[in-house]
Amino acid sequence: MILLTISILGSNPSWNVVGFYNCKFRALMLFLPLCLWLSGCQPMVTKGVPAKVQRIISGDTLEVVGTGSRVNYGEIVHLIGIDAPELGQSPWDQASRAFLSQKIILDHPTVILEMDQQPMEGDRRLAYVWIGKTLLNEAILAEGHALAVVKSPNMRYSQRLLNAQDRARQIGLGIWNPDSPLRTTPHQFRRQPVHGGFQRDWQARAAGGRNYH
Repeated sequence: MILLTISILGSNPSWNVVGFYNCKFRALMLFLPLCLWLSGCQPMVTKGVPAKVQRIISGDTLEVVGTGSRVNYGEIVHLIGIDAPELGQSPWDQASRAFLSQKIILDHPTVILEMDQQPMEGDRRLAYVWIGKTLLNEAILAEGHALAVVKSPNMRYSQRLLNAQDRARQIGLGIWNPDSPLRTTPHQFRRQPVHGGFQRDWQARAAGGRNYH
């Protein structure tokens, strides 16, 4: 058997054996980066709870039917890190709700709820809402349909949310539109005895003193 192998490799068996294994090593070195590249191209798997959206309550709040054991039927879910215009802050309230409705209803009614350090606030669940690879919390901010409100302990995607808001503000989208800006934050609006009277230019402060008029 040994003699047969040597005869196949040629008159200089030691050189051919070394050359054979050198070829195998070089092929492996070429193939390994390809394997690593392909593994990096695999879709990111988001860990969370699947749920079906039953109703869009506002631009930052959903009602879901849980398809996982940790989400109850008819549970209210607030999107972490964003504060959308309240009902009565027209036209921004309708725009934020319409954007969320379009993304969910037209794209996919089943979403993934990813919780952070604090999963509940009162009787509502706090979550990052995913549709495939799209983080809705981030997408809403990127289109200027909400204000970023990042606070501890739910800070997992805080920088992504703030970056999305900065891009929308710089471009002038949605609530940052210089021709029709939102002047009262949703938080300020909720604290008013009668919605609509108090106006404050919070956008100028957020933009570092820039006035949009």
